[in-house]
Amino acid sequence: MNIIKRMLNIISERFSKALIIAFCGTVICGAGVTVAAVNMPKQKFKASASIQNEQYQVNVPDNTSLAADKDIGGVSTLKQVNTTDDAVDSYKVKSAIKKAEYEQYLESIKRDYASPDISENEIVDMLKSDDETQIISSEALDVGQEDTSASEHGNVEVVEEEGAELRENAALSYGIDVSHYQKEIDWAKVKESGIDFALIKCGGRSVGDDANLYQDSFFDENIQGALANGIQVGVYFFSQATSVKEAYEEASYCVNLIDKYQITYPVAFDWESSDGYRVNAAGLNRDELTQIVEVFCDTIEGCGYQPMVYFCRNDWYNIVNADVLTEKYKTWLAVYYNEYYYKSDTWQYGKSIAEFDYKYDCWQYGVSDSVPGIDGYVDMNVAFFSYSNYEVKGLQEPELNIDYKDIKIRHGDKWILSEGVYGVNSLGYPVDVKCTIGDTEYTDTGSLATGKYNLTYSFKDPRRGIIKETATLTIYDNARIEIANPVPVINVGDKYDFLKGITAYDSSGKKVVPDYLITYNGTAVTNVKDAGTYRISYNFKDENQGFITAIVNLTVKEKTTNAATTGKKDTTK
Repeated sequence: MNIIKRMLNIISERFSKALIIAFCGTVICGAGVTVAAVNMPKQKFKASASIQNEQYQVNVPDNTSLAADKDIGGVSTLKQVNTTDDAVDSYKVKSAIKKAEYEQYLESIKRDYASPDISENEIVDMLKSDDETQIISSEALDVGQEDTSASEHGNVEVVEEEGAELRENAALSYGIDVSHYQKEIDWAKVKESGIDFALIKCGGRSVGDDANLYQDSFFDENIQGALANGIQVGVYFFSQATSVKEAYEEASYCVNLIDKYQITYPVAFDWESSDGYRVNAAGLNRDELTQIVEVFCDTIEGCGYQPMVYFCRNDWYNIVNADVLTEKYKTWLAVYYNEYYYKSDTWQYGKSIAEFDYKYDCWQYGVSDSVPGIDGYVDMNVAFFSYSNYEVKGLQEPELNIDYKDIKIRHGDKWILSEGVYGVNSLGYPVDVKCTIGDTEYTDTGSLATGKYNLTYSFKDPRRGIIKETATLTIYDNARIEIANPVPVINVGDKYDFLKGITAYDSSGKKVVPDYLITYNGTAVTNVKDAGTYRISYNFKDENQGFITAIVNLTVKEKTTNAATTGKKDTTK
């Protein structure tokens, strides 16, 4: 109340000719005053959560706290502790807990970062030692725009079918490798077609002189789509490294990109050359390029992933020490059979495989347009290993929570449209939810005119497609009663039009006629007849702002006579 009084004192000083006293939507007015009520959307239930001592601690308004026993499967029970709010929404509590779990998971995978100024000798020594492998953080690396100028395939070798026989293997799995070239993929159809794994491009280094690192623009969408449909994933990094330091930077960036995902298949080093690529001018010899490969792969392995090396057969034979690399790491060989190269046929068990002087683990054998869910061609692979005993975990139904379904705000007030909005996809990852009106995306209401809008909140789930929820937004004008007359003073017996100079507008901008009540000494009266001060209360009910009220004080005086003329005779007759 003291704050309100101080505010009123300031207002009174600035508007000395008008008396304004505002409290709880009621206003007493003098001359030229516009009256409006302000109703912003009420703050609804919110929850935040943390995980402490194997128990969820959930905080909500009104000093309410909740606790839930933590178990491997998620939330088993919710126990209310000192709960005073009967309207606690268990769904929002669960959403808060999911967010806390995800934040705890991200915290748990944080690594000790190396200085971006680490020298090549320090890198080599670290990888040879038993010390924990450190990487450079993404923030400290030169990360730029995606380079789409590189061809989908560098130097390729296309041959007729060769006579090598498939050795006996414990397992055989069929897969694809994808990148931004394939654009939108329907991963549910890919899974139904029998694909076991996908090697997904996570990023690369530009082939130009700028040599910046970049993330593949479809990486997150592809890896989440594959995982959400039960397809196991590995990744590959498109390398243009010309030094040990650059190889270490690429491996660091690769780990930064993939750490939050369930990677079960290998992480591949994909070094390619072609006309115009920066690596062509580097003049690397076999030993130098072999060391570059080793630094990348050893960094990947030191971070807990299975490294793999990709080259076409000619490059395996001519630019690296294949005998060294194929013994240390999984080998991904690219040799395209002509019958599978930009054709619809695919390799099947019983057919011959590519000849190679060394053991190899994965064969990129062709480019096919026969994979359902992919519009166009995609690289085809067969792996002579599998992880069939591993099941992609964490699949759940996606969730989209909208706290405010009916938003009403006054024009000129800004409302952030993400307020109270929380989405979780089928992998359990929090997602960005966009808000659209028609086909246009909005983040706040700042640019919107008055009117009623239908809001659509949505995100693309990798398993269930587009997840949508709707809400209504009403932006209204300032409902008000305007009093144009000066403070009224009349004489006893004078007629007074109580609506003269009174103009009222509802929140849609439409003129309305307000009701009014006349009181004299606290008693309601129908008219003014005696001298004194009358209180006239004007009001109307607005659908958005509730009751709008204005009060005018009317002064009624006794009629006065001219004392100078009283009692004189008329001498004009």
